[in-house]
Amino acid sequence: MKKKATDAVETAILRRALGYKVREMTIIPDGDPDSDSGEKITKIVEKDVAPSIQACLCWLKAYRPEIWGKAGAVNDDSDPAELYKALEGSDDVS
Repeated sequence: MKKKATDAVETAILRRALGYKVREMTIIPDGDPDSDSGEKITKIVEKDVAPSIQACLCWLKAYRPEIWGKAGAVNDDSDPAELYKALEGSDDVS
């Protein structure tokens, strides 16, 4: 795999692990919805995409396997306490 492609994957995983903002643009017809002649209103909304526990674990296991490689399977629906429980046996968590 090319270096640029792997860099893009690493960047995407880190971005998902940390969370990010996304802008969504919606075009809303003004007036009669059946008519194409009405003015269009553009609505831009900025939304937060929450960090992903799964992406965090993927990143940490790749870059600190001696510490984070022991963490069990935890998904985005898991309670963060489960992550701490999975790491309990780890010697160095800092």
